[in-house]
Amino acid sequence: MKITKNNCTGCGACMISCPTGCISMRENKLSEIVPYINLEKCIACKKCVNTCPQNKQLSYSTPYKCYVAWSKKSDDRIKSASGGIATVMARYQLENNNYFYGCDYDCNINLKHFLVNSEKDISKIRGSKYSQSNSYDIYLDVKEKLKDGKVVFVGTPCQVAGLKSIIGKSNENLITVDLVCHGTPPNEYLKKHIHNLNIKKTDKILFRGEYDQKLTILENENIIYQKDKTKDTYFSAFYANMISRNSCYDCKYAKGSRISDITIADFWGLKKLNNIDKMSNRPSLILINTDRGLKYFNEIKQYLIYEERDVQEGIKGNGRLNNPPGKNIKARIFQFLYPICGLDKSINFTNIIFNIYIHIKKLRARLQNLYSK
Repeated sequence: MKITKNNCTGCGACMISCPTGCISMRENKLSEIVPYINLEKCIACKKCVNTCPQNKQLSYSTPYKCYVAWSKKSDDRIKSASGGIATVMARYQLENNNYFYGCDYDCNINLKHFLVNSEKDISKIRGSKYSQSNSYDIYLDVKEKLKDGKVVFVGTPCQVAGLKSIIGKSNENLITVDLVCHGTPPNEYLKKHIHNLNIKKTDKILFRGEYDQKLTILENENIIYQKDKTKDTYFSAFYANMISRNSCYDCKYAKGSRISDITIADFWGLKKLNNIDKMSNRPSLILINTDRGLKYFNEIKQYLIYEERDVQEGIKGNGRLNNPPGKNIKARIFQFLYPICGLDKSINFTNIIFNIYIHIKKLRARLQNLYSK
């Protein structure tokens, strides 16, 4: 039995909190990872319900400082989605014998959060990952690491909320960094898409960074597949807001007030810089939401090229810092078709049906205009 409805983000906090282990995270008919409960083991303690961030009045912070920034290292900038800020954080954590958690795809195309242990691991966290990661498997590890060091966790806002629900009371050693999120498709969609491309093995999957705005799949550092976001079936559907999980369309975190200490994103709508020269690649937006976040920024800023900007400039240019996307017609058609037709066929059929719908609307408008004369 499912214990949550369409607003479930799949953060997994309910499963981790369950004292009897009766909750498992499994796929529903849309391949979204959601919790299921084994009623025979359930003791009705309601700890899962009380831990779930979707059931809570959460504490948000209003950003009070804003920066445009890039890593000073050119390699970080080239290989990152924007300015390489997460890379700077991860390296700083390693150099100071502390902890950093980011995510990457494993050899089976499962996107998972993991503890960064080396410079090689840092290269894995670069670039945007346009599917949903499994963050819940590391929540308890984060809780343990907080006992003897500072932890930086980077994830989507709902994952930050899930982690904070497990950690409980505020911990000065935990720095939470949320990514301004376009929406997260179930990871199974990407796995099915790559399977449909007849790709058997991959070492790296990229959407942004060195090969910007192209779905790039590598094996042994060689490109075995690459298509622009407008030509790849999965990538184009992602940008059309067609394949996100249900909770993303009415996301409670898509607003100016934030759940984390620091928010990072692309800096859209950046106006003329005052004191620094603009770097060649896309700038990073850094929003400071808490005093803890500001203290951490002051620790890493020596590794950045940065300039303070007006907070509203940073928020105004980014749609997901203002409101959630809402479920569009394409998403509704896709969700109807997916359980019947599978991924790629559903995306293609959705585009065909949508184009027919648009043509009918235009024809109807012309006929109404004709008859009104």
